[in-house]
Amino acid sequence: AKTIFENVEAGYAVLVYELPGTEQAPDPNQQAADKVITSINNIGNVTLEREGYIGGVRADYNALSSQAKSLVTNYNVLVDAENTINQLKGQAWAAADAQARQQAEAVISQINSAGDAGAVQQARNAYNGLSQAAQAYVNNYNGVNYFDILKQKMRDFGIQ
Repeated sequence: AKTIFENVEAGYAVLVYELPGTEQAPDPNQQAADKVITSINNIGNVTLEREGYIGGVRADYNALSSQAKSLVTNYNVLVDAENTINQLKGQAWAAADAQARQQAEAVISQINSAGDAGAVQQARNAYNGLSQAAQAYVNNYNGVNYFDILKQKMRDFGIQ
């Protein structure tokens, strides 16, 4: 072997093999890390629909030993995916908040214009159909509790 290695230079092709019985057992830390690496590689396009999968990959990563974690070479991809999920959720919440505000404004308009029992009942039904976020806007819109106004109109018209 010494003679062979003395004659090998950079770029020289060498065939290396292990003799039967000299193989090393696979490293369990590397095997565990490889599974997580594969899962991270399978994240694909990050959408809100992938949040569950990404959360599962995070759980798998967190379950690794510290040594196995150090072998995960694409951890940054997981972190980037989690950050993207958080951004997408923020955008979705902002859109839902804007929609809730618009729905609340429509109900407030109904409350303000309700001049008879039928209109008051319609406003109450519309309020009941709002999401909790939209109801919160009706309950405190620019410092005015329009739900209290609605309840007073209901009392005025004998609606329970």
